[in-house]
Amino acid sequence: MKTHGANELIGLLHPARQDDSDLNLIQLLQKLSKLSDDILIYHLENAW
Repeated sequence: MKTHGANELIGLLHPARQDDSDLNLIQLLQKLSKLSDDILIYHLENAW
């Protein structure tokens, strides 16, 4: 059950990771944290 949440997170991060494959995980999370809530919601809704 604990891995389910991690797998969902990985699935959501995968497209962003492909766009910025040169970034490490911390850099990628920092970049994503700068996005507005509206942009994040849009991407999450379209990831499904």
